[in-house]
Amino acid sequence: MLKKLKSQKVQLLIIIILTFLAYSNIFTNHLVIDDQFFIKEWPQMQNFDVGVLLGGSLPAKASGVYRPIRSLLYAFYYQIGGENTFIYHLHSILVHLAATLLVYFITRQLILTPGVKNLRLHPRGGHWLAFLTALLFGLHPIHTEEITYISASMDATGIVFLLASFYLYMRSQFTPGVKKMQLHPRGVVLGGSIAFALLAFFTNELTLILPVLIILYEIYFGKIAASSIRLPRPPMDIGVLAMTMFYFGLTAFYMFVRFFVVQVPFSRGDYLAQSFYHTMLVMPGIVLKYIYLLVVPLKLSFYHTLAPGFENYMVAYTRFDSILKKSFFDADVLLSLVGLIGLIGLIFWFFQKNRLVSFCLAWFFITMLPVSYIIPVGPAISERYLYLASFGFCLLAGYLMIKISNFKFLISNFKLLFLTFNFLLLTFYFYQTYQRNWDWQDIPSLYKSTLRVYQKSLIASYHLAVYYSNNQQFALAVPAYQKVLSIEPDFYEAHANLGSAYFNLGLKDEAGIQYQRALSINPNFLDAYLGLASVYKQQGKSKTAVEMLKKGLDIDPGKYKTLGVLKSPEEINIKLAGIRKMLKELQTPTH
Repeated sequence: MLKKLKSQKVQLLIIIILTFLAYSNIFTNHLVIDDQFFIKEWPQMQNFDVGVLLGGSLPAKASGVYRPIRSLLYAFYYQIGGENTFIYHLHSILVHLAATLLVYFITRQLILTPGVKNLRLHPRGGHWLAFLTALLFGLHPIHTEEITYISASMDATGIVFLLASFYLYMRSQFTPGVKKMQLHPRGVVLGGSIAFALLAFFTNELTLILPVLIILYEIYFGKIAASSIRLPRPPMDIGVLAMTMFYFGLTAFYMFVRFFVVQVPFSRGDYLAQSFYHTMLVMPGIVLKYIYLLVVPLKLSFYHTLAPGFENYMVAYTRFDSILKKSFFDADVLLSLVGLIGLIGLIFWFFQKNRLVSFCLAWFFITMLPVSYIIPVGPAISERYLYLASFGFCLLAGYLMIKISNFKFLISNFKLLFLTFNFLLLTFYFYQTYQRNWDWQDIPSLYKSTLRVYQKSLIASYHLAVYYSNNQQFALAVPAYQKVLSIEPDFYEAHANLGSAYFNLGLKDEAGIQYQRALSINPNFLDAYLGLASVYKQQGKSKTAVEMLKKGLDIDPGKYKTLGVLKSPEEINIKLAGIRKMLKELQTPTH
């Protein structure tokens, strides 16, 4: 049995089958979160307007990035399947399969390098390392957000291009100990690496870290490493420095196009609580939380709470004080910082003792740099950010599993222990991934899954309540809004929406109370004036209703906000037209 598993074809077949089965239940999942904007509300994409898409066109609610290759993929799939989610989920699985197979081949290539050969993985462990690493990567539950979530999986296409570029770069070099290329001529392979690098950059800007990863490879296992570990230096027809600088040149080309041609800014959003200093105090803890989620992938969630009342997406009701009150000398800040420094220190400590372990740690921290919030790029913490970084974790985990199984006191039971532990771990990963996919089934499932982890998530609670209201499920909306108000009593939009839910259930008195509470918090909220006037109208208090509508017309439209965001002139005009229409109806004599 074990001899058959050593076959590369058998290993690849098992990897493909298990990875596909782990995600096979996503085909029935619906559009969630940003999927609505990208697939339903993006006319330029739907019309396949190539020029506009290359120029940086995005849905109105998804600005701040320049990913034209991703845009073209959306347009291509829309022409095939429209709003049918099957084609997009098929893309998601194919992307993950491609990434998983590239992880396999990258690991196998690393095994050929002297720095890994010297770890004496052969013959017992060498043929297992790539297999285990790829299985861990393919089945790890942390990847569900990146793959099951359509919008995220489109971004993951760029990660696949990065891995392909990195792998081909490795193959293009004369690896110490390998006498000749086993693929096509070096120039062709290197050209393929460059092409994939460009595709990666214009698909997902987080892949701009690729040149740094190439330098990392050269330092640990490439031509720079050859002399440091006293091995024959291979011929260098293209200097390492010149080659890496060329990849940096590709990065500069992307930046030039983005900033000066299409003029898209790099930052997306603001620092936590609008403070760079306090953001940097929080980030070490976030990095450690990422590591915890990789090791213990149990409490997975789209929204994460960073501090009481402060979630990874900032909204009008986010409690900035829970972040701004943090100090460098707080125990949690100091412990997180010490832990982070300790882990980074292990990179240097293991560099001479065990180069593979050092490489895994370095890969993780380097690939997390683009989302370290030195420049805001979106949510402060997101599980999908771990997709590329998790390769370092999976490689390290696979190596440690093999290393432990090779301890002398375990040799006699090696086969049983090795197979049992790996089977149980991979079964756990498979089960968790399959179950987590159901959380992405639809919008309410996603928000409910967040509330199982963070019971006081204001964002998830409010969006779940809004979903019920929008779908005329008012009996469910009432307790959902009540929960929102138990978390944040001054949430005037929730008060007004609760009033609307009561109104639609025929509970006029309760509706009036909620509209009045909304106005007591924010006298400029037009929705509450219109809602309260509707209550008075139903109660036969036409004169009071007219007075309420006139008050609504007297407010400053420039102060009309929802969730802290000023309403557009179009939205304001629609709301004012509704008020004027009702006012006209109430003032028109009836015969």
